Amino acid sequence: MALVEILIIGSMMILFFAVFWLDGIEQAIPRYFDISLVAVALMIVCGLGVGLINQAISRFYPVWGRIYGILTRGSMFFSGVFVMPDLGRPSSATSSSGTR
Repeated sequence: MALVEILIIGSMMILFFAVFWLDGIEQAIPRYFDISLVAVALMIVCGLGVGLINQAISRFYPVWGRIYGILTRGSMFFSGVFVMPDLGRPSSATSSSGTR
């Protein structure tokens, strides 16, 4: 199940950055693929480790799932996943009148 999810997320990452590249953003394609693949592999291993630790704790303390959810809820908002201003075109940052 985890392997299928890794493959789905990986293919979505490729599709996501391919759309940016086709739109003319050259920074969407990494300069060094090997370093990028190592970084993605380390993120997968780290996520798997956190998931396994949470599963082990939840087995002994069933309320841990709710506690962990409450403790990590703010990380989504503070991580910056909602705003990517550097990837937008300069023309998209201005309104139709030419001002910000």
